[in-house]
Amino acid sequence: MKGEAFVKLPRDLLESVAWRSLGINARRFVDFLMIEHLRHGGRGNGLLHAPRRQLEDFGIGSHFVSAAIEEVLSAGLVDCRRGVGRRPSVYALTWLPLSDGTEPSNQPVAGAKQQSLQMTAVSSHKTDETAVTKPVAGAKQQSQSPKSRGAKQQHPSRRASYHGKAEQGAPNGASGDPRPAGLGPALRVVSPAPARRCR
Repeated sequence: MKGEAFVKLPRDLLESVAWRSLGINARRFVDFLMIEHLRHGGRGNGLLHAPRRQLEDFGIGSHFVSAAIEEVLSAGLVDCRRGVGRRPSVYALTWLPLSDGTEPSNQPVAGAKQQSLQMTAVSSHKTDETAVTKPVAGAKQQSQSPKSRGAKQQHPSRRASYHGKAEQGAPNGASGDPRPAGLGPALRVVSPAPARRCR
Protein backbone atom coordinates (compact mmCIF):
# COMPACT_ATOMS: atom_id res chain seq x y z
CA MET A 1 0.00 0.00 0.00
CA LYS A 2 1.05 3.56 -0.61
CA GLY A 3 2.70 5.11 2.42
CA GLU A 4 2.91 1.78 4.27
CA ALA A 5 5.78 1.57 6.77
CA PHE A 6 8.42 -1.11 6.27
CA VAL A 7 11.61 -2.48 7.78
CA LYS A 8 14.68 -2.83 5.59
CA LEU A 9 15.99 -6.41 5.45
CA PRO A 10 19.32 -6.40 3.58
CA ARG A 11 20.23 -9.34 1.41
CA ASP A 12 23.38 -9.99 3.45
CA LEU A 13 21.21 -10.28 6.55
CA LEU A 14 18.79 -12.74 4.94
CA GLU A 15 21.69 -14.86 3.64
CA SER A 16 23.45 -14.90 7.00
CA VAL A 17 23.62 -18.10 9.03
CA ALA A 18 22.43 -16.12 12.05
CA TRP A 19 19.13 -15.26 10.33
CA ARG A 20 18.55 -18.65 8.72
CA SER A 21 19.25 -20.64 11.87
CA LEU A 22 16.75 -18.81 14.08
CA GLY A 23 14.27 -20.97 15.96
CA ILE A 24 10.57 -20.16 15.74
CA ASN A 25 10.42 -18.34 19.09
CA ALA A 26 13.54 -16.30 18.36
CA ARG A 27 12.09 -15.36 14.98
CA ARG A 28 8.86 -14.26 16.65
CA PHE A 29 10.88 -12.10 19.02
CA VAL A 30 12.66 -10.39 16.10
CA ASP A 31 9.30 -9.92 14.33
CA PHE A 32 7.87 -8.37 17.50
CA LEU A 33 10.77 -5.89 17.66
CA MET A 34 10.37 -4.99 13.97
CA ILE A 35 6.67 -4.28 14.53
CA GLU A 36 7.55 -2.24 17.63
CA HIS A 37 10.08 -0.31 15.50
CA LEU A 38 7.34 0.45 12.96
CA ARG A 39 4.98 1.62 15.73
CA HIS A 40 7.55 4.29 16.55
CA GLY A 41 7.65 5.47 12.95
CA GLY A 42 10.97 3.74 12.29
CA ARG A 43 12.76 6.11 14.67
CA GLY A 44 12.79 4.12 17.94
CA ASN A 45 15.54 1.59 17.30
CA GLY A 46 17.61 1.20 20.45
CA LEU A 47 14.63 2.14 22.61
CA LEU A 48 12.37 -0.79 21.75
CA HIS A 49 10.49 -2.42 24.61
CA ALA A 50 9.41 -6.09 24.71
CA PRO A 51 7.29 -6.80 27.80
CA ARG A 52 6.95 -10.49 28.59
CA ARG A 53 3.15 -10.41 28.60
CA GLN A 54 3.07 -8.86 25.13
CA LEU A 55 5.59 -11.45 23.87
CA GLU A 56 3.38 -14.23 25.25
CA ASP A 57 0.33 -12.69 23.52
CA PHE A 58 2.42 -12.55 20.33
CA GLY A 59 2.87 -16.34 20.41
CA ILE A 60 6.01 -17.04 22.43
CA GLY A 61 5.29 -19.47 25.26
CA SER A 62 6.00 -18.13 28.73
CA HIS A 63 8.70 -20.77 29.29
CA PHE A 64 10.49 -19.84 26.02
CA VAL A 65 10.75 -16.04 26.25
CA SER A 66 14.15 -15.92 27.97
CA ALA A 67 15.64 -18.56 25.64
CA ALA A 68 14.34 -16.69 22.56
CA ILE A 69 15.92 -13.43 23.75
CA GLU A 70 19.24 -15.15 24.48
CA GLU A 71 19.21 -16.80 21.05
CA VAL A 72 18.84 -13.51 19.14
CA LEU A 73 21.42 -11.81 21.36
CA SER A 74 23.99 -14.55 20.77
CA ALA A 75 23.20 -14.52 17.02
CA GLY A 76 23.99 -10.79 16.95
CA LEU A 77 20.63 -9.79 15.51
CA VAL A 78 19.61 -7.74 18.54
CA ASP A 79 21.47 -5.61 21.08
CA CYS A 80 20.10 -5.23 24.60
CA ARG A 81 20.61 -2.63 27.29
CA ARG A 82 19.47 -4.34 30.48
CA GLY A 83 17.13 -2.44 32.71
CA VAL A 84 18.13 -1.73 36.29
CA GLY A 85 15.56 -1.85 39.06
CA ARG A 86 12.14 -0.99 37.67
CA ARG A 87 13.51 0.20 34.36
CA PRO A 88 12.75 -2.22 31.51
CA SER A 89 15.34 -3.55 29.11
CA VAL A 90 15.52 -1.83 25.75
CA TYR A 91 16.46 -3.47 22.46
CA ALA A 92 17.96 -2.51 19.11
CA LEU A 93 17.88 -4.31 15.78
CA THR A 94 21.56 -4.45 14.82
CA TRP A 95 21.17 -3.92 11.06
CA LEU A 96 19.24 -0.63 11.44
CA PRO A 97 20.53 2.80 12.55
CA LEU A 98 19.77 3.75 16.15
CA SER A 99 17.29 6.43 17.16
CA ASP A 100 20.12 8.88 18.01
CA GLY A 101 21.57 8.56 14.47
CA THR A 102 24.33 6.11 15.40
CA GLU A 103 25.21 3.75 12.56
CA PRO A 104 24.04 0.14 12.91
CA SER A 105 26.46 -2.37 14.41
CA ASN A 106 25.68 -4.82 11.56
CA GLN A 107 26.78 -7.81 13.60
CA PRO A 108 25.03 -10.50 11.52
CA VAL A 109 25.59 -8.69 8.22
CA ALA A 110 29.29 -8.17 8.84
CA GLY A 111 29.74 -11.83 9.69
CA ALA A 112 27.58 -13.05 6.79
CA LYS A 113 30.28 -12.76 4.13
CA GLN A 114 32.85 -14.53 6.28
CA GLN A 115 30.33 -17.26 7.17
CA SER A 116 29.32 -17.70 3.54
CA LEU A 117 32.98 -18.05 2.56
CA GLN A 118 33.44 -20.68 5.27
CA MET A 119 30.29 -22.50 4.17
CA THR A 120 31.46 -22.42 0.54
CA ALA A 121 34.79 -23.93 1.58
CA VAL A 122 33.06 -26.63 3.63
CA SER A 123 30.56 -27.46 0.87
CA SER A 124 33.30 -27.70 -1.77
CA HIS A 125 35.26 -30.00 0.55
CA LYS A 126 32.17 -32.19 1.02
CA THR A 127 31.60 -32.19 -2.75
CA ASP A 128 35.10 -33.60 -3.22
CA GLU A 129 34.36 -36.35 -0.67
CA THR A 130 30.97 -37.28 -2.07
CA ALA A 131 31.98 -37.22 -5.73
CA VAL A 132 32.43 -41.00 -5.72
CA THR A 133 28.98 -41.82 -4.33
CA LYS A 134 26.49 -43.48 -6.62
CA PRO A 135 23.57 -41.43 -7.97
CA VAL A 136 20.13 -42.24 -6.62
CA ALA A 137 18.03 -44.31 -9.01
CA GLY A 138 14.73 -42.85 -10.12
CA ALA A 139 11.38 -44.48 -9.42
CA LYS A 140 11.16 -45.91 -12.94
CA GLN A 141 14.62 -47.48 -12.66
CA GLN A 142 13.80 -48.97 -9.27
CA SER A 143 10.57 -50.53 -10.52
CA GLN A 144 12.49 -52.27 -13.33
CA SER A 145 15.20 -53.50 -10.97
CA PRO A 146 15.23 -57.31 -10.45
CA LYS A 147 16.05 -56.79 -6.76
CA SER A 148 12.63 -55.37 -5.98
CA ARG A 149 10.52 -58.53 -6.03
CA GLY A 150 7.00 -58.62 -4.73
CA ALA A 151 5.67 -61.22 -2.30
CA LYS A 152 4.47 -63.49 -5.15
CA GLN A 153 7.98 -63.70 -6.59
CA GLN A 154 9.60 -65.06 -3.43
CA HIS A 155 11.19 -68.47 -3.46
CA PRO A 156 8.68 -71.21 -2.52
CA SER A 157 10.88 -72.46 0.32
CA ARG A 158 10.64 -69.04 1.98
CA ARG A 159 6.85 -68.92 2.16
CA ALA A 160 5.08 -69.13 5.48
CA SER A 161 1.59 -70.17 6.46
CA TYR A 162 -1.27 -67.79 7.08
CA HIS A 163 -0.40 -67.77 10.79
CA GLY A 164 3.22 -66.77 10.13
CA LYS A 165 4.73 -70.22 10.78
CA ALA A 166 6.44 -72.32 8.15
CA GLU A 167 4.57 -75.54 7.46
CA GLN A 168 6.59 -78.60 6.56
CA GLY A 169 5.37 -80.95 3.87
CA ALA A 170 5.84 -84.63 3.35
CA PRO A 171 9.34 -86.09 3.74
CA ASN A 172 11.70 -86.12 0.77
CA GLY A 173 10.76 -88.45 -1.99
CA ALA A 174 7.19 -88.92 -0.71
CA SER A 175 4.27 -88.42 -3.01
CA GLY A 176 3.25 -84.84 -3.56
CA ASP A 177 6.76 -83.42 -3.01
CA PRO A 178 7.75 -81.53 -6.18
CA ARG A 179 11.39 -81.33 -5.11
CA PRO A 180 13.93 -84.09 -5.82
CA ALA A 181 15.07 -86.28 -2.96
CA GLY A 182 17.98 -85.06 -0.87
CA LEU A 183 17.09 -81.36 -0.89
CA GLY A 184 15.50 -81.22 2.57
CA PRO A 185 11.90 -80.99 3.66
CA ALA A 186 9.42 -79.20 1.44
CA LEU A 187 7.14 -76.48 2.70
CA ARG A 188 3.46 -76.35 2.01
CA VAL A 189 1.34 -73.28 2.22
CA VAL A 190 -1.83 -73.56 4.25
CA SER A 191 -4.75 -71.61 2.85
CA PRO A 192 -6.24 -69.09 5.26
CA ALA A 193 -9.36 -69.98 7.23
CA PRO A 194 -12.51 -68.15 6.18
CA ALA A 195 -12.93 -64.86 7.99
CA ARG A 196 -15.52 -64.76 10.74
CA ARG A 197 -18.18 -62.10 10.64
CA CYS A 198 -18.41 -59.73 13.56
CA ARG A 199 -21.86 -59.52 15.09
